[in-house]
Amino acid sequence: MNHVKCKICGSTQLREKYGKMECEQCGARFTVEQIQREVKGTQAPKASGRNGAGTTTSPSGGMTAGKRTALLVAAAVIIVAVAVVAVVLLT
Repeated sequence: MNHVKCKICGSTQLREKYGKMECEQCGARFTVEQIQREVKGTQAPKASGRNGAGTTTSPSGGMTAGKRTALLVAAAVIIVAVAVVAVVLLT
């Protein structure tokens, strides 16, 4: 098969998962039919998102794994800080 690029993030790291091709970089999913059309050049595939809801953007908004991890860590730190403040105020 030709190397096909993800239309969301441009990665060529696609793997088969749950009967679809999934981009390992951003998580966008494409059907085999969409990939075949892309290879033939008839129509670019549209991403279906991780949940198959027909969205055209990836659930991560095109973020790299590193940026997504940093965002999750920052959110966790904020949640812990709010919990600590709540405990201090309640005691």
